[in-house]
Amino acid sequence: MTQPPESWRKRHGSWPFADENLAKLTVPSPWKVECFMDTFNLDTPHMVAFLSNDLPLTDMIPSEGELHAILWIIGSRILYVQYQYHRIIPITLVSAAGYRLRITQGYIDQGQLFVRMTPIVDFTVGEKEKWDDFVQALCWVVGNPVGVTT
Repeated sequence: MTQPPESWRKRHGSWPFADENLAKLTVPSPWKVECFMDTFNLDTPHMVAFLSNDLPLTDMIPSEGELHAILWIIGSRILYVQYQYHRIIPITLVSAAGYRLRITQGYIDQGQLFVRMTPIVDFTVGEKEKWDDFVQALCWVVGNPVGVTT
């Protein structure tokens, strides 16, 4: 797994996911987390994960894999004491099944799970034919975290 920059480790210690909590999500099953993106910024607990799924996605209904990944990643993040002052830990999934993709975001607030999804985009024809959708998905991945989480 990716390690944080040396300057981050000197200030905050080991990476919060150096243990095996998140590695369990990368084990092949009908769905699998392919990789994680972390800014290593304790002020923004947001995390992005890329989820591949052998099962078809259903419009506006989260898959079991998406729900499991959201809950597991939030739980793993909370285990790291330096993130425990955050009330909300948003998780963004780039969820793909074959050439079909959507962005799913989830968080827990006051004991309730909230999940939001974009419509499914079918990239069978290629990203050039669906360029606007491709750029929008890319913005979700590379955008800066926003929102109050404490």
